[in-house]
Amino acid sequence: VAIAGTRPTTTYRALALGAGNFEVGLVQSAFSVLPALTAVAIGRWIDRHGEGRTYFGGLLALSLGGVLSALAGNLLMLGIAQAIVGFGTITTLVSGQASIAARAHPDDWNKRLGTYAASLSLGQLIGPSLAAQIQQLPIVGDAGEQWAFVVAASLSFAAALFTLVMPPAPRPQAGGGPESQPGFFAAIAR
Repeated sequence: VAIAGTRPTTTYRALALGAGNFEVGLVQSAFSVLPALTAVAIGRWIDRHGEGRTYFGGLLALSLGGVLSALAGNLLMLGIAQAIVGFGTITTLVSGQASIAARAHPDDWNKRLGTYAASLSLGQLIGPSLAAQIQQLPIVGDAGEQWAFVVAASLSFAAALFTLVMPPAPRPQAGGGPESQPGFFAAIAR
């Protein structure tokens, strides 16, 4: 929800900062720069340090990017903020996929990945509409885009905090039965 809500909001914020078509495209493209450069390295990091800590870090990056987007007073700062949001996005996506691979029995991978994809799609359905509603609230006045970014950052930060209290999830054993291991979210405490 948070990621999908920031994407259209970024365009509105760029326009409010005086961007033309080309500048809007550059700011939106900044979202993909860090993911393109770091996706493989993130996978290697997860192999060494686990998906839980990486997921937590990705959520914090999303939160930071949202706050910086809200505070951005120029297009360069908005572009940098969106690069951070992009990094947080790829980090959480790869971590989520790694968690499924680590915790689901191989016979369940497709079902679990399908559920994961469906939940991401649901967020993409809800996020832009939620952001648009926030921007139109009378209480936010002319700061609608900033408030939408603040809400997105708050949702990401709340999710990061939630990961700290999640119980361990079972990992499948070589024989197919569950073995208690730190779960997707609890792994950050390792």
